[in-house]
Amino acid sequence: MSKTIPDQSGMDFIAENSFYIEESDAYKKHHKVNGIRSVEFIRVKGNTIYFIEAKPSFPNPNNPYEDNKKKFDDAVCEICEKFIHSLNLYSSIEVGVTEVCYPTDFVRPKKASLTFLLVMNNS
Repeated sequence: MSKTIPDQSGMDFIAENSFYIEESDAYKKHHKVNGIRSVEFIRVKGNTIYFIEAKPSFPNPNNPYEDNKKKFDDAVCEICEKFIHSLNLYSSIEVGVTEVCYPTDFVRPKKASLTFLLVMNNS
């Protein structure tokens, strides 16, 4: 059975070749002091680095309630901020600015494309 990253917004994720950035020492050291935000985890599969954020739900901008468009816009900004901060933290580890804290079995590609994923629980 595969190792998992459990209970992220009510979902479990395969942890194969993943860096649980939200639980890393690098993140924990900087987020309270500097207001850094993070996605749940980073997973490398082939030549793609996935930045994965999980949410139990997300505002619908087409919902008839008057403040839903603002809630949607605010939620999109929050997610973008998490993606940007996570990419910056990952990059700072890669170039040696922040101490390496990857799991011992985490294999990074020499060349990679980046994919940013928002996963919502549909239950």
